[in-house]
Amino acid sequence: MTVDPQGRLIVVGMTKGDLPVHEAPLPPNAEQWNFSGGTWDGFIAMFTPADSLLCTTFIGGSGQDKGLDVEADGQRILVAGSTSSGDMPLLDGGLQAWDATQFGGMDVFIIEFNPNGDQRWGTYYGGSGFDMLGVHGMALIDKGFVLVGETQSPDLDIRGGSRWQDGTSTAPPNLNGFIAEFESDPRSLQWSTFASGTGDSRLQPW
Repeated sequence: MTVDPQGRLIVVGMTKGDLPVHEAPLPPNAEQWNFSGGTWDGFIAMFTPADSLLCTTFIGGSGQDKGLDVEADGQRILVAGSTSSGDMPLLDGGLQAWDATQFGGMDVFIIEFNPNGDQRWGTYYGGSGFDMLGVHGMALIDKGFVLVGETQSPDLDIRGGSRWQDGTSTAPPNLNGFIAEFESDPRSLQWSTFASGTGDSRLQPW
């Protein structure tokens, strides 16, 4: 969960199909997606500063979906999690945005909303294998956001440029930690790396 600059509490998680109805007037164009199937869908719920339920919606597809982190800066609300659904609510983020279809059996997902809860971007991040966001695995930075987690995908997109990177995967069968940095404008992948040793590695923020 997080609190945005307006003092609104925003919560994400997972549900088997029941969400309460909003109490406050629904913000203009706030998404109202239905439960999509599978055992679990992710969800987002936003509360007013007076603790009334402002809006809530499912986030998911026909597989298993988990909302694992949310961040907000007044201009956007970012939700990240993990999914086995090939039919998540994706949305093109612009000319240079990272707009990917699902690569493997479990991928990280990123959904961006405006402050009203209207979707602005939706994409996957992962490779051909198992990819999972770490617990509280997203952080906002000045120019964008960073994801950390674990992966069994040897073909995860690794980009170093002038910065340090570890492009050597020990997967499969081992898990690698990963770090991926995205720029908000134009929503593009700027830097990514494996971060692991010879055994299983999992990353989550301090």
